[in-house]
Amino acid sequence: MKTIKFLLTGILVCFTMFAQSQNISPDIVTGLKTGNVGLIGKYFAKSVELKILDLEKTCSDVDANAALSKFFQSNAPKDFSIIHSGERTGSSYIIGKLTTATGEFRVTYFGKKSDNQCLINQFKIEKF
Repeated sequence: MKTIKFLLTGILVCFTMFAQSQNISPDIVTGLKTGNVGLIGKYFAKSVELKILDLEKTCSDVDANAALSKFFQSNAPKDFSIIHSGERTGSSYIIGKLTTATGEFRVTYFGKKSDNQCLINQFKIEKF
């Protein structure tokens, strides 16, 4: 009986995690794991609230790409894992752990749906 309960609980947890991650582009996760700014940048909205360590500003998608590229040049990514994600009607968010050659960072982004695509309008990288 305990085994069946444990198995059903495990299946429910896996299903919940799968359902939550449906609105998260695999490109963004791959981009964070590999430092590929192009994969992430194509999801930036035209205006992005950006916070990368000490840099904090509202900027264009082009400037956000440049700032993220600069961050990855100094902090070569090793891995990225999702800690928590969720969505509400018209928006989604993710909180994750980015492991780099220089340390661990918390990555947070908030996105809003626009034309059947979720665009990032807030993006943060903070020291863990």
